[in-house]
Amino acid sequence: MKRTTPLTVLSSRKLTEFVGWMPIFEFEDILAQTTGAQIISPRARPHLPRGLRGLRRRISGSFEPTTEHPESDHLFVVAVTPGNLEMVTAIPNWRNRFRKVSAFVIDSFHYAGFPKQTYEFDHVFVPIPESADHIRSHFGVPTSVLSLGADCLRWGFHKGDRSIDILGVGRCPERYHLPFQAAFHTSDNSILYLHSPIGNMSGQAIWKERPMLMKVLLKSKLALAFDLFFDPPPQRPVTMPVITGRWFESLTAGCVAIGKQPKTPLFRQLFPWEDATIELPDDGYQAVDFVLSLLKDSDRLNAARQRNSIEMAARHDWRFRIQDVLTMFGIESTTTLNEQLAELDALARGSEMVCSA
Repeated sequence: MKRTTPLTVLSSRKLTEFVGWMPIFEFEDILAQTTGAQIISPRARPHLPRGLRGLRRRISGSFEPTTEHPESDHLFVVAVTPGNLEMVTAIPNWRNRFRKVSAFVIDSFHYAGFPKQTYEFDHVFVPIPESADHIRSHFGVPTSVLSLGADCLRWGFHKGDRSIDILGVGRCPERYHLPFQAAFHTSDNSILYLHSPIGNMSGQAIWKERPMLMKVLLKSKLALAFDLFFDPPPQRPVTMPVITGRWFESLTAGCVAIGKQPKTPLFRQLFPWEDATIELPDDGYQAVDFVLSLLKDSDRLNAARQRNSIEMAARHDWRFRIQDVLTMFGIESTTTLNEQLAELDALARGSEMVCSA
């Protein structure tokens, strides 16, 4: 096969149009924009009753054969859940068509969801160290940790006004949400607590509303973020600490993260700087007073905001993750990627000089 692009990317974007996965789809778009990678998004076959799904999976697979012709001899599967690795079956004779096949599995803590095709991968990236150990030992596939990221080049270093005092996007434990509502949703309190639902959770609208959500972050002083083990939501059971995209996006946008950070050494490795997360008191009503005091400490907030922007641009832009993926495949970095990394470095260095002046 004549190679016309360095990578063919299999995306889950047509399988699960959920607002929580938008950062992952952005990663794919940046990968395509900086390297010329081809994105193919398979479609699932029509829904069947549970008793017939397994039979169809064995006979014809769960995905419609793709009509797009892969343009590379390297395949990179971006799977938001382990089950999405089965997307490879949408490409007939997939294992023989590609010289090297790798994957990035986001919710890698769901061990039962890994399909049999996992055995045939050359490499798997995951954001959770514990699941990397599992994949290596169970499937015998080389596995390494690739953390989440954000588009710091697009959304970092915002210098505008921040008119939203406290932002709660997604899950907020009731022990905080209810006291915050009682304290701040009144006509005689000037503090603005903006919280979900903000925009659509699923469907085509999430693509149009993505910039809106990021602009809301850019307008916010404090952003709530919580360890999933802290008052865990019943609809999303987890078995190990997970560092969600909430931190990466909030800190990139210059928000000061407040809440409860995940109890994993990886968190301090990824965010080792001062005030990367400011811990709230366990009692929600005490947290109200804590937040009111924090909002008055403009020196601390401005320093934390500046530090967040600089550190995120130096460590956690998606373009660094793309470099790691290209290295695994043995593909040289592109001119476009190198130019954007240099632009990131210049922004971070310039802001650091202003901060230290």
